[in-house]
Amino acid sequence: MKGLYRWLLAGVMAGSACSVLAQQTLTGEIRTQVDVLTSVLMEGLELNNTPNLFGINSGRINSVYLQGQGVVLEIQSPLANQRTRANLNALAFSLRDLPGGRNPIEFAARSQTSVASAEIAASADQAAPSGFYREIINELEALDFETILADSIQIAGSSARSLLELGAVSQNDFESLRNEIDDLSGRVEGAIEQAASMRQRIMADGATLSPQAQVEVRENLGTMTQAFNELSSLARDKATELELRYRSAQEQYRSRWQDQVQQFEQRIYQLLCDYGSTLRALPDTEFITVVLNNLGDETSDDSLLDKIHIISKADLLACQAGNVDPSGLRQRARVYSY
Repeated sequence: MKGLYRWLLAGVMAGSACSVLAQQTLTGEIRTQVDVLTSVLMEGLELNNTPNLFGINSGRINSVYLQGQGVVLEIQSPLANQRTRANLNALAFSLRDLPGGRNPIEFAARSQTSVASAEIAASADQAAPSGFYREIINELEALDFETILADSIQIAGSSARSLLELGAVSQNDFESLRNEIDDLSGRVEGAIEQAASMRQRIMADGATLSPQAQVEVRENLGTMTQAFNELSSLARDKATELELRYRSAQEQYRSRWQDQVQQFEQRIYQLLCDYGSTLRALPDTEFITVVLNNLGDETSDDSLLDKIHIISKADLLACQAGNVDPSGLRQRARVYSY
């Protein structure tokens, strides 16, 4: 009886060893076939032809086989990098949309300016309570040149850079825009220096100015106010123009990107239909799952989702046999964003 048990145990162990060996053989075949399909996809999707900033291939495919489930192909394409760049561009531009419409850095700088202005006004009150002195100081404080620099010119500069990053303007056009904005900025800074010079003069001897000198100061202040209004209008118009151009370019960029994603997906289905039968060792009941990194549907909070395509081997074989075209294969697949 003990001999029989030994023979039965030996038979079970031999059968288990054969099963493990067979499974290892199957897994090895699948791995080899997946490697072939991955090479075909890399070539067909031109992922080998898109170097990134550092000259390294920015497209890649990672694969894994899950027994009972099938093959998972994780594809990282340059389209994902383009989406990330567009989102970062929008995030940087939207900093100015914080409460008050101010960039936090600019807001801090402007707060310091306001404190200094308050100190100047206080000094004016203490040094000379004359009506002329107070009137001129108040009018100078009303010429808020810093606001033009911090708001309109900053927005114009940000919009111009964003247009360049989105490919909406050439490098030459960007240089022209930057020169135009720099010219405006220089004129504003010159006006700030003039206002500061007048403020210093008033603080130094505003209480002792002769009537004729006071008339001259008022005339200069009137000229300065007119220049302020002109510069403010020019800067505001340029900021509005470039911001509208940026918004339009951003929408066009997103639209082109979505079209490119659709074409990319169509190409994947075409390649799977043509070469998917390479996975001969994959059980007929299992699936090919394609994960497109960061190419999922857009969300309200701009989260980067993956697009998942789950295709049964049976449908893949049907496409290979001509019973279903690539578009039909796409319709049969389970597709969602996660």
